[in-house]
Amino acid sequence: MVQGFDALVVGGGLTGIAVACGLLERGLDTAVLDEGDVAFRASRGTFGLVWLSGKGDGMPHYVDWTRLSTELWPEFAAHLQELTGVDTEYAKCGGLYYCLGDTHFAERMGVLERINAVAEGPGVIYEVWDRPQLLKQMPMVGPDVTAAIYCADDGDCNPLRLLHALHKAFKMRGGVYLQNRKVTALGSQGARTVVTAGQEKFQCDRLVLAAGLGNIQIGALIGLTVPMAPSRGQILVSQRVAPVLPMLSHVIRQTSEGSIMFGDSFEDVGFDATVTPNVIGDIARNAVRTYPFLKSVRIVRAWGCLRPMPHDRYPIYDAIPDLPNAFIVNSHSGVTLAAVHVNALAAKIADGDLGPDLACYRMGRFDVQKIA
Repeated sequence: MVQGFDALVVGGGLTGIAVACGLLERGLDTAVLDEGDVAFRASRGTFGLVWLSGKGDGMPHYVDWTRLSTELWPEFAAHLQELTGVDTEYAKCGGLYYCLGDTHFAERMGVLERINAVAEGPGVIYEVWDRPQLLKQMPMVGPDVTAAIYCADDGDCNPLRLLHALHKAFKMRGGVYLQNRKVTALGSQGARTVVTAGQEKFQCDRLVLAAGLGNIQIGALIGLTVPMAPSRGQILVSQRVAPVLPMLSHVIRQTSEGSIMFGDSFEDVGFDATVTPNVIGDIARNAVRTYPFLKSVRIVRAWGCLRPMPHDRYPIYDAIPDLPNAFIVNSHSGVTLAAVHVNALAAKIADGDLGPDLACYRMGRFDVQKIA
């Protein structure tokens, strides 16, 4: 028996479930095929930032795309909570990028200046805080912090609550969530795409491959090279402490429960998610340089996760060759872009056309060819 749906999304992480919710909201009978807990699950290892500052160096449209998502986030979070009762703990609280020395500051300013020089919209709106100004706001910073760049558009959320809320919303709206389904073949029958998962077959009018790193293997089923690779990130989590950080930074944030998270490693180590002493040691040392009080705070947890990283770090949104109305979606910014994936991206997929404004995210920018 072949099950039929208007839309089928492969991948139940933050990107896949966001697109699936958006397709449901546009009236498409939608199912999600999820591989289960054998998948890499980048969504459960994310830092939780809703971050604009620094996005778009080398990809002018990306800063505008990210800004659109950050602008949609307040209504998106409120809508999710109203529907599901789940508070994602979203806060547009502003974010700091700390600079440890003049060289670090010059590098960061160069990034922001390049972005704003080519941005079609407002770009990144920021303030430079010298050390005296910074100390007025964050007196706990260490002597190695020479300046900070503040962006009022930055914020954060609880990423696990976000994932839970999206899944709950999907099911409440009638979406079909099918766990432990590993895609083993892709094909077409007339104007519909056929997806095989083990002994089961599914037909759909819209197919979205949003399986993160799993898209590499799924693409290979039809001879498609997906230009992405795993990037390991490691994160440390402290014991719970009284509220001490009124603002977040790109590498350190205090959660609503009181624990402090710090991280920000980008490691090219293949599919190895191991926690390594040298990397977490560097993370800890930089955290203590930023906030010396952390030296006396106990670390209770550390983990490594694998980001689904396109080769240039920017999203992949593209039609899949030789499959009718089939699309591939990859992004390592599933939290920040959740609001725009539910809205603008899902609308384009529902219409069957990504449009010219997203042409810069096609795989052709990597000169990708089908495997012979």
